[in-house]
Amino acid sequence: MINWGNHKWGRKVASFVIAGGISVIYSSGVYAHAQFKIDSVTPPRYNTDGIKTSPPCGADASFATLRTNRKGIFISGETITVEWIETINHGGSYVFDFAPANDQGFENNFIMSVPDTQNDSSSRANPHYYSQAIQLNYPPCEACTLRMRQDMENAQNFYYSCADIVLVSGNDFTPPQEVTGASTSLVANGVQLDWINPVDAEGIIVLRNTAAISGQPATREDYLVGDTIGNSEVVYKGAGESFTDSNVTAATEYTYQVFAYDADYNYNSGISQTITTGVEADPPEDPGTVPEEPGQSVPGEPQQMNDPSSGGGAGSWALILLATLLIFQRPAWKKLW
Repeated sequence: MINWGNHKWGRKVASFVIAGGISVIYSSGVYAHAQFKIDSVTPPRYNTDGIKTSPPCGADASFATLRTNRKGIFISGETITVEWIETINHGGSYVFDFAPANDQGFENNFIMSVPDTQNDSSSRANPHYYSQAIQLNYPPCEACTLRMRQDMENAQNFYYSCADIVLVSGNDFTPPQEVTGASTSLVANGVQLDWINPVDAEGIIVLRNTAAISGQPATREDYLVGDTIGNSEVVYKGAGESFTDSNVTAATEYTYQVFAYDADYNYNSGISQTITTGVEADPPEDPGTVPEEPGQSVPGEPQQMNDPSSGGGAGSWALILLATLLIFQRPAWKKLW
């Protein structure tokens, strides 16, 4: 009988079980969190439980400190209502601060502190919800960050939740000019759209539908590829002047609408383009295959003229007949054998 406590495989199994148990305990612990509400005007950068170490935004090696693509767009000086959630009661307070660019400067831009007033027990099934009006009294910025930090009583670390935002001047209500030179063409891998951006454009979004496009991007709203506006899908966002749509179906009519927006996220009316994709062609025949009829040879292919199975002609049959006669007449010439 093997003594698993001393056997090297027993030690490995025990280590694995202990490590697994620790992992399970740790994993269950990270469900506690405090963060901006996902569907609020300031969605959190990380929709992940347990991000509470490594300031400035609770990021660690697993999450890095990259900004997200989706941003809240606000006017400089605007008062907004932020919402956040706490799944486990820790007591303490929530501190709000601001970074003008690249998550730098939180320590110099304190906004306010909000006490933790919901001190009953809570869980993921029965979380605590908070909301608070705060004023974004800062100059316009393209890559600024709003942060909520939970300072927990008798704790050595904090929960962080960061929301990527943009502050605009709010003085510009005029959308940019329309794009010019818009065109569509069929290319090998789909449909290509080309256009020329107006000089005051900050960026472009393109909508697509198989019917007439209804819906208009809203002022001060940020959109990502895959979002829906009206009855159509956003298939491009960027600052370029060309886009190839490879996610199309053969023999289908598509309508595209190209919108430009400026630095204050004013959108123009958009330029429409319609195109029908071609019918998918049958695969070509192998050019090296040539139909062969009985008794005919394939050009360029060597023929085995003396092979009886190839039907090589009268010469082959003559040889077969001669060999047969020699075999049957062997007694007459067996002395030559």
